[in-house]
Amino acid sequence: EKGNVVRDPDTMVKRALKAKWQASEQLMGGIPLPQTFYYTMPIEEEGTGRTARIYRAKMTERGIEDQELLLEERNSAAYVDLFKTRDSEYIFLTSNTKTTSAVYVVRAWFSEDVPRLLRPPMEGVEYYAEHRSGYFYIVANDRRPDFEVTRI
Repeated sequence: EKGNVVRDPDTMVKRALKAKWQASEQLMGGIPLPQTFYYTMPIEEEGTGRTARIYRAKMTERGIEDQELLLEERNSAAYVDLFKTRDSEYIFLTSNTKTTSAVYVVRAWFSEDVPRLLRPPMEGVEYYAEHRSGYFYIVANDRRPDFEVTRI
C-alpha cells in the first residue's frame, strides 16, 4: 500500500527474493528523483518460498517508501519473476505455471507506469518476451510445439 515508509530497509531487502532497479538518471530541477525498484516476495503463510507477489517501491534518504503491490499470483502452481529487457527499456513482471504464461510490462524509466499485459494467458501456451528497437518479440508454443518467434 502506498504511503508506508520502511525504516529498516535491510530487513525487507533480505526477505525479497529478486529485485530490479528502474532507470535512475532522472533529474527534476537538478535534484535526483527517488530510486524506484521492483522486487518479488514469497507468501510467507504458505511456507513454500514460492514467489507470488511483485511490489514497486522507492528508496529515499528516509528509507523505502510508497510500496505498491503490482501483481499477486493466487494460483499455488504459479510463481512470479522479474526481468529487465536486454535494451533496459522495460521491466517484465511474469507469472508462470508449467503450462501457462503471463507477461506484464512497465517502462523502465517511468516510475508510475501501470503494468500492462502483453498477451492474455492461454492454458497450454508458454511464452517469453524480449524487447529491441521498438518492438516486443514473443517466443511461444501456441502454433508450434518447439516454439516460434513473433514480433508485436
